[in-house]
Amino acid sequence: MNWVKIKKDYLDHLGDSFDLVVVGADYGKGKRTGWFSSFLLAVYDEKNDRFQSICKCGSGITDEKYI
Repeated sequence: MNWVKIKKDYLDHLGDSFDLVVVGADYGKGKRTGWFSSFLLAVYDEKNDRFQSICKCGSGITDEKYI
């Protein structure tokens, strides 16, 4: 499985938003041990009545907060 990283800065016409839910998380390693370092996000698929994971995102916690 490959993930594609898309940021708003990459595309001038990217303006849509998504309603996402957290369905998983990774614990950090090293100085981030004991904290969630990234989250798996999903969108609800009404047709199949289940959540479909679509991306991972970082926690946004700065290094200073880990110390």
